[in-house]
Amino acid sequence: MVRSPSRSVILFTFPLSSSFRVLEILRAPKPVTSPVPVQWYPALSALLLIGGLFFTAFFFIYEATSSTRNRSLAKEVVIAAVASTFLGFGSLFLLLATGVYV
Repeated sequence: MVRSPSRSVILFTFPLSSSFRVLEILRAPKPVTSPVPVQWYPALSALLLIGGLFFTAFFFIYEATSSTRNRSLAKEVVIAAVASTFLGFGSLFLLLATGVYV
């Protein structure tokens, strides 16, 4: 710590090597990596798309075979949300597997 003679400001001095270390850390950010290994993209896309198509088919069969009085809005919304989630993530992993990074 160094005190300036004309001012009442305290200046903190750091060793030269530590200040360069701080700049080095700030300049070199970590690269962004996927939480899922790249080798899993094709298998994940196939599984998720198959699951989404299954739930979509189940939704359509439920709508076609149940009468208007026996339908449940909650059941319809849950099935549609699950199908949409599976198809959305399946298409995302399909794009990633083919090299289109979104």
